[in-house]
Amino acid sequence: MSDELDHLLDAAGNNKPGKRVGWPKLPGHDADLTVIRAYLTTAANLPAGWAIDLAERHGRYGSDPLTITVRTPGDAQNIDVRFDSQRDCSKPAALRGAFFEATNGASRMRYPTSAQASDFYGMVCALAHVASHATIADETYAWLHSYLDLAWILEGLTFKPPGRYDAVCTLQARPEFERKAAQTYVRGDLDPRDRWVAIIDAQTDELWIRTGELAAYLRHVYGTGSLAHHTLDARVSEIGGDREHVEEDRRHAGGRHISLVLYRFPSVQAFPTITRDV
Repeated sequence: MSDELDHLLDAAGNNKPGKRVGWPKLPGHDADLTVIRAYLTTAANLPAGWAIDLAERHGRYGSDPLTITVRTPGDAQNIDVRFDSQRDCSKPAALRGAFFEATNGASRMRYPTSAQASDFYGMVCALAHVASHATIADETYAWLHSYLDLAWILEGLTFKPPGRYDAVCTLQARPEFERKAAQTYVRGDLDPRDRWVAIIDAQTDELWIRTGELAAYLRHVYGTGSLAHHTLDARVSEIGGDREHVEEDRRHAGGRHISLVLYRFPSVQAFPTITRDV
């Protein structure tokens, strides 16, 4: 599955302004929510931060309506792309036109072949089915994948001694991504280097994320609204992450006392969407 997702993300120039996007490879039968959403979002060629989130078939037949929900960043209202006859989603002109109209031209979907439009419709049906059976853990994984897709990745650091102090100093030196920065990002005015951060540990390959940055991203970019820290802690724990208090006190050696609260995930390999060459 990771090979499929890597292919999708390699093609996902929708996050790179001015770059045209080809049609992505069709996911396999074992595709989960993250893979299906990545495929559909890439094919629709949506602006950075936008994503196809849900699909609802209002009946089992091609003549029944269909609604595809596009999630937009921050507090902006999500967009519903509606087909009065869901089978129209498999027709190239109708598919492309519906996305153009609903998004006011923000979708830059290339004109699909009949086979590509049919594949898109198939994955919309799969999204509607898989999402209806998704668990809270599935949703949390989707949150993390979304966070990591555009995170500013810091490499060459480790939280193992003796490099631990340098790692916490590097993080402390960066302004934390909070509500104001999130609002700037949603407006499209934030420098990419000031985005939320993830660290891939150079020794252990563990993934580290500041708890406050993940919460700010989810509340103000992803659009979860109010999200209590204890709720986020519980969700992270459910998918194998830990909340850790990292503290280094070097005042006795002329250094500083730094205290950070981070989420740690045992291996970055659990998140194949992450890119290391930002």
